[in-house]
Amino acid sequence: EDPFPLLQSLPCPSDLFLHELHKIKRLECGPSRFPGLRRFRLRHLKELETVILGNGSVPCLKRLIVLECTELKKV
Repeated sequence: EDPFPLLQSLPCPSDLFLHELHKIKRLECGPSRFPGLRRFRLRHLKELETVILGNGSVPCLKRLIVLECTELKKV
C-alpha cells in the first residue's frame, strides 16, 4: 500500500524518514505533495523497487538518502 496519501496529511514536513516498510514496492510522489520537503530518507525497505518523484512534487529537495533498499532498481 502506498504510504504517501497518509503522509500527505502532515502539515509541511521538511524531513521525511521512511524505515522498515517491508511491503512497499513502489513509491510515487505526485505534483505539489511535499512542497517544503528538504531531506527524504529511505532505509531498509526490503521490497522497494521503484521511486518516482514527479515534476514539482518536491521542489525544495536538497538530499535524497537511500540505504539498504536492495531491490531498488529505479529512482
